[in-house]
Amino acid sequence: MLFQRCAQMGAFQSVDEDALDKAACWLEKRDILRLRELSPHGRDTARRAIARRAIPHVQRIRFGSVEYVPRMALEMRPQPQSVEAMGRVFGAGCINLHASGTSTSSLAALWSFVKSTKGGLRDLYLYLSGVTPELLLAMCRASPNLVDLTGPRHVPISDDTIVAIAAACPQLERARFSDIGAELSPAERWQQHFPRLKQLTLHNKILAHAPPYRPTLLVNISEAARNTSATEVDIEGCHIFPDLIDAIVGTPLGDRLTSLGETEHGMETNIEPDALLAAARGFPRLTELWIPELTNIPNPGWFVELAGIRTFQSFIIESHSATDSQIVAACSRNPVVTLEIRWIRELTRGAIDGIISSQSAATLQDLTISFCEPIHVDDVESYMEDRGIRAADMLRLVRACPRLSRLTWQREYSNDAWSAQEAQAEITELLKLRGGKFSKYWG
Repeated sequence: MLFQRCAQMGAFQSVDEDALDKAACWLEKRDILRLRELSPHGRDTARRAIARRAIPHVQRIRFGSVEYVPRMALEMRPQPQSVEAMGRVFGAGCINLHASGTSTSSLAALWSFVKSTKGGLRDLYLYLSGVTPELLLAMCRASPNLVDLTGPRHVPISDDTIVAIAAACPQLERARFSDIGAELSPAERWQQHFPRLKQLTLHNKILAHAPPYRPTLLVNISEAARNTSATEVDIEGCHIFPDLIDAIVGTPLGDRLTSLGETEHGMETNIEPDALLAAARGFPRLTELWIPELTNIPNPGWFVELAGIRTFQSFIIESHSATDSQIVAACSRNPVVTLEIRWIRELTRGAIDGIISSQSAATLQDLTISFCEPIHVDDVESYMEDRGIRAADMLRLVRACPRLSRLTWQREYSNDAWSAQEAQAEITELLKLRGGKFSKYWG
């Protein structure tokens, strides 16, 4: 170690202070401890490096938990005395703290550590802890520079406490709190009080396994859309009607939105077709349209109506009721650049033929087709011969779409015949020549 060698050679005191400070930022926690032990000069160097919050191994501190237990807060693994000692030495340099804890002693130690950061925390993650609402508020008041906060999952947090946290931490861009006992979504309850929030959340996780949640407190949602810095809206797990879209249209959020995409919570979503049309009309920067699992597009003519409002370059189509003709209509009525088709169980090679004959054949650059075959097929060979999308069909598509460079194909059934392997090899080579990639996964 450089510092130890300098000390052994008696040269430590003569090293330029700026050089020492820069070198100290490369150290790990154990090296910082050794530096503190070298001399008063070393101790001062370590203290300055920590206080500058420039040491990666000190910036992020995680206090692990005991073995995971579902649906329960977890005790902290380190002893409370160790946590307090860590705070005394490294607290001033920590900006990202990840911790659990349930006992009185561990929570007291955690509170001591938070205070030792001297307001420098930017990210506080307490998801599996048993931190009380009162203690959480105290930690937030001691950390006014927080940008990202995750409160305890298993401890109810009142709306009044959340509003007080918003006042204590005005820089928060992301905040998550327990939904225990809550019937409304965060956007309907408290998100309007966080002016720098980047995303509005319209689903209620309590109802994650029930029918999609319909947000109804539109006044609060509209206020959040006006008063926050949100650029995204999380509607997964919701049933969206035109009235909700209308509540956001004309607000700063509505003017910023570029996508109505999923966030991959795994919750089924339903956006009414009229709500999608309202979004196309009302959100001027919208470039990507998501047609989720439970949305029922009435017929291919719906895409004609959509194109009369505006065209889109990006589609995510997951509707369980979507058909070949609807996929073709989307590609025929829009200059599609990015197309993701997922879980459409009745998709056939007719969709491939339609894309090839559409205007999107000239514009398509990125295509994903994931698990679009029936789940159960009695005779796979006959299905693949009669209807299923084969490697030869994908090769025809790649040849017909000169700008296509990224293709992802996930499917339930594969054909290992030499012709399929040849086709896949040619697809791989063509996309490679275009600077892209062919990714394939069989179920």
